[in-house]
Amino acid sequence: MTIRGPFAIGLLVVLFVSVAANLLIVGFTVGRASTGPRPPTEIEQIVALGARAFPAPLRELIAERSRERRADLRAQLREVEEARRATYAAMRADPFDAETLRAAHDAFRAATDALQRTGQEIVEEVLVDVPAEERQKISAGRRPPLFDRGPREGNRDGRRGPPRETRD
Repeated sequence: MTIRGPFAIGLLVVLFVSVAANLLIVGFTVGRASTGPRPPTEIEQIVALGARAFPAPLRELIAERSRERRADLRAQLREVEEARRATYAAMRADPFDAETLRAAHDAFRAATDALQRTGQEIVEEVLVDVPAEERQKISAGRRPPLFDRGPREGNRDGRRGPPRETRD
């Protein structure tokens, strides 16, 4: 039995739409399942920034302890963001009120201090059980860069910027 006419065309359209929808769903599912690691959250980025002077094993311990206190860190980060928004709102206010801006700055400072204090507590908790020889590996001088982009093109000495010969 062969189907002909407008009914056949409508049936083909429905069939193609159904196949397209199924392929879309399968593609989305496979894409989600096959992607690499998820990008770091804002909290994880802040922790990584603060812990970059530590050797890798200590960085992992700090990150683990930070994940345990994620709720506290998120709440404090939210307070920092709200205080920052309030600061900029006070700067844009018309008429400008210096006292409101001063109070917003104080609130922002208090919020960032609380977040920093929590980060320092996490480091203290981690270092309590770390032997002295491992703590000696903590970088006291120049911290490693956030992103190692390597030397610039044409720079033979491995430093960033123009080659030494052309520096004044």
